[in-house]
Amino acid sequence: MKKPELLLPAGNADMAMCAFEGGADAVYAGIQKFNARQRAKNFSKNEMYSMIDYAHQNNKKVYITLNTLLKNSETFDFADLLEEIVEMNPDAIIIQDWGVYYLVKKYLKDINIHASTQMGVHNSIGSEDSEKRGFERVVLARELTFHELETIAQQKKTQLELFVHGSLCYSMSGHCLFSSYLGGMSANRGLCKQPCRRQFSVSKEQHYLFSLKDLQLIDYIPQIMNLGIESLKIEGRMKSADYVYNTARAYRLAIDDHSRIEEAKSILNYDLARDKTSYFLGEDVHDVFSSPTVGGYLGKIEEVRSMGNQELRISLKSEMSFHDYAKIRIVASDDDDTDLIEIKSMLNEELNHIEKAEIGAFVHIAFKAKQDQKINKDNDVYLVSDFKLNQCKALTIKKFNYQSNHRVKNMLKKDHERYKNQSVNDEHYIRLDNPLWLDIVQKEDFSKLIVAFTRRMWQEKSDFIDKLKAFKNDIIIDLPLYIAEENIEFYRAMIKERYDEGFRHFSISQINQLGLLEGLKNVRVMANENIYTLNDMSINFVYENGIDRFIYPFENDFDNLFTGKDRSGIIPLFFYPKLFFSRMPVNTKSNAFFADIKYVYSKYIKDGLTNVVSKKPVSIYHFYDKVYKKGFKRFMTDLSFCEPSNKLYNEILQGYYNHDKLPNSSSFNFKKGLW
Repeated sequence: MKKPELLLPAGNADMAMCAFEGGADAVYAGIQKFNARQRAKNFSKNEMYSMIDYAHQNNKKVYITLNTLLKNSETFDFADLLEEIVEMNPDAIIIQDWGVYYLVKKYLKDINIHASTQMGVHNSIGSEDSEKRGFERVVLARELTFHELETIAQQKKTQLELFVHGSLCYSMSGHCLFSSYLGGMSANRGLCKQPCRRQFSVSKEQHYLFSLKDLQLIDYIPQIMNLGIESLKIEGRMKSADYVYNTARAYRLAIDDHSRIEEAKSILNYDLARDKTSYFLGEDVHDVFSSPTVGGYLGKIEEVRSMGNQELRISLKSEMSFHDYAKIRIVASDDDDTDLIEIKSMLNEELNHIEKAEIGAFVHIAFKAKQDQKINKDNDVYLVSDFKLNQCKALTIKKFNYQSNHRVKNMLKKDHERYKNQSVNDEHYIRLDNPLWLDIVQKEDFSKLIVAFTRRMWQEKSDFIDKLKAFKNDIIIDLPLYIAEENIEFYRAMIKERYDEGFRHFSISQINQLGLLEGLKNVRVMANENIYTLNDMSINFVYENGIDRFIYPFENDFDNLFTGKDRSGIIPLFFYPKLFFSRMPVNTKSNAFFADIKYVYSKYIKDGLTNVVSKKPVSIYHFYDKVYKKGFKRFMTDLSFCEPSNKLYNEILQGYYNHDKLPNSSSFNFKKGLW
């Protein structure tokens, strides 16, 4: 049996070196821009160049993460960076943005590309499409069952990479808008504020509704290896060097000798993180929620004292024994964790230096605080690691002497200069997710009607098919974002049935869904907002794939729209954004609404998938004239998650016709900006 690659995270050079010493075959790491862990220290260009050189000399690999979405204002800087990265000779780059894919395939064909888990590949048509497009590897979605993984592995033509350890997101990767909705800090642009780790109010009580345990699949290594998965991946670029060293040691042991898995699991006990789960792959989703805090509870701060020069000393009664080389984390009242803290020195109650504190001891802990750290009396302190890591070999830093000639940037500029906007007519699209709307919507109000019905609705059909046939030339059938492996043939058959009935317009949520339309002649395809057309490069990509219309992402802003060359997309003017889209239920038995300090939220279950939306819709009708003057003429009103009623329909449509902001609505990022 061929051993899979063991792939570890590297948030900085020290982590990378410790990962290699622990037994990693490869690391994935980001440069200081354009990666999904912007809050990690990341690598300078000199460090990355040196790390790649070191790895190749030692038969190891380095994959550079470029897995964020680009705004139009960033594309030229990104092109320069990409040119430099190619010169560094990494083993691959990991990407999410179809615009980045377009850029690489057009101007830099020799570099290997991996499809990030942010691309949401969760079935065999996704892996097959990735192979056709030249991806060397696909990083699979974390929500797969073992049977689904087995099916994908049996049909795969490209390499597969699987997360086996580390933190889990509640929402499916690449489709979380919650952080962005709360303050513009987009998870898809590497700035996630982890709203899934916060408490929410349910019937005046505080609960962790979305915080998941950490993934651990070490018990399943033999079964996974039998499937021929090429790479086993550990999450954790925001964690410590001792974390990557220990997880690398443990999984190296399990991969090399299955009889030593129990020994490997004992090594993982040094990681005082959250409780562990095997998640969907181990059919372990009944008890998967936990407190978000990482580590064992150490105590509550009784005093905070400034020692000068950014050094703080906190005092507490210890609930655990620990050493002066331990690492701690302090949790403030707003549920946001501070960064990992390394202890500088430790004193006992008599102010004598000690190396170890026993349970029940009163101790003073000194450490270097960051400027923006807010640490107060009564904050909780958690022990994250009590493992003494011998100093790993230091990386020798070499100077990266590449002098860019801006070749890619200049070609991209010419590409933009040749960009010709489509001449489009004024159009208004209405989307609905409930057949009852068909008795309410008026033909004079829309150019095209997008129907986003569930699988169950299509199965039952009722009498709405006849209603759709009445104006079938104006109907666009919207395919869902998540099509489980077992439902692929259902959707293939449903599409063919609608085609035979005369429907010719379809909307896709993932590029790989084009494969479901193969062989159907004279079909027109639209890309919905789930295919991120955040920049002109990604727009060029969708057009080159025979897609003639697209909806701009819900996560966008006016500055980005206006700095782009394109004016042909459909701007959503009214909608309820899916803040979380998950295969998991919400951690509450109550059907009541839940809230934080700003908004009230509700959940909708569609085909077994959880959609969490704010009770406050997004409405930017009042910016209609502003965007129309900039050349945009296609707009959408999305009635999804709205209870069908004539009264509501008239209120919403009046907002569209009068260009009025609807009451109790939000402008999302369109006005305040997308970070």
